[in-house]
Amino acid sequence: MRGVILFLSSQLTYTNIMNSMNIQSLRGFRDFYPEDQFKINYLRNKIAEVCNLFGYEEFEGPALEPFELYAAKSSDEIVTEQAFVFEDRGGEKIALRPELTPTLARMIAAKQGSMAFPARLWSFGRFWRYERPQKGRGREFYQWNCDILGNDSVQAEVEILEIIIRFLSNLGLTRDDIVIELNDRQFINDQLVALGLSENTFSKVFKYLDKRDKLDPNERAEYAKSLEIDHQTIETMITQSTNTMSDRMKEIISRLKAQELDSWIQPNVAIVRGFTYYTGIVFEVSDREKKYRALLGGGRYGNLVEQLGGKPLSGIGFGMGDMVLLNYLQEKGLLPAYAPPANICIIAINDEALAFTQTIAETFRQTGLAVLTYEAKGNVGKGLKFADTKQCRFAVVIGQNEVTEQKLTVKNLETGKQDLVSPEQALTLIKK
Repeated sequence: MRGVILFLSSQLTYTNIMNSMNIQSLRGFRDFYPEDQFKINYLRNKIAEVCNLFGYEEFEGPALEPFELYAAKSSDEIVTEQAFVFEDRGGEKIALRPELTPTLARMIAAKQGSMAFPARLWSFGRFWRYERPQKGRGREFYQWNCDILGNDSVQAEVEILEIIIRFLSNLGLTRDDIVIELNDRQFINDQLVALGLSENTFSKVFKYLDKRDKLDPNERAEYAKSLEIDHQTIETMITQSTNTMSDRMKEIISRLKAQELDSWIQPNVAIVRGFTYYTGIVFEVSDREKKYRALLGGGRYGNLVEQLGGKPLSGIGFGMGDMVLLNYLQEKGLLPAYAPPANICIIAINDEALAFTQTIAETFRQTGLAVLTYEAKGNVGKGLKFADTKQCRFAVVIGQNEVTEQKLTVKNLETGKQDLVSPEQALTLIKK
């Protein structure tokens, strides 16, 4: 009995605490009210539309992965500073996924022998990074991932870029709004070799290049010094390489030009992307004014599947977070206005009208109409206000007279016109 009393006491204490606290969401995490979820669904639908057009198949991976999956495959910054890492109850070190490419490579390696290649895959899900929250950056976000695996030809890069351009165009953005900056990490490797740098310094140079545009000239020199690389040598390489491109980049741009898409592309020798697994073409998508962080980024990876136990398999893909893009679309006025799904609200004036209200609601729903119901408790005005707040086009009012006559009072909330009609006539009015 004493244990029960203590349990009840602890429950009361917990309840009192909960009632006295104003609990907020965790820093960097978002609440998705209907208007917010509408925007996420809008993006997802646009993503699915373009992926389906190109024959890509949807997949998904787990939210938790062994920490080792990212430790040697992602950027140092993500692994050491941004990943949510903890031990489970069995003592295994695990992480909330900060990105999806290592998961995809692991999944491909597991079933590589039974899959048909090239494999075209996409996903849109939640990811987590322990970043400093700011505009366009949170600790939880949605990300679109899109990849081709098993095709190392130039056409794979062209197709990925076509998908990006088609998606952005479908959102109402143009080449005047957006630039896709393109580079070739293998080409940069060759330039570094020509400068006499050893391969063990390449990762440091890539780290410098990845952060370069975020630093002023004095900071660049200090950052290069902290990486133990020669600042002037790297800047000379950038200057010498600015007006040159690898043969692969030239071929990509040539094929896009044939489709009049090349004006979206701009070569940029400083674009390298931070992930260690990229081995060839890399790219970033930004607004041309550079008011925002990159909207999207990706590239070709040649060794990741093999590193995770599979056979050698080249891939190319990208990731796009939702936050920066939604902010940009909001600024451009390109997000559709939110509207609740129901077009009709059926108002039961009193309890006696409830049964007939439910019957009519089900009849309407069987014709494909989205219907809300509202119990007015004698206050029709409150019911009409509710219907208007939910942006319904019609309110159907049912009271004792309507039940007796088996008719409906239909009010057009846009025009104010009101009719007393049969259920069949009501459907005709509503579907006009």
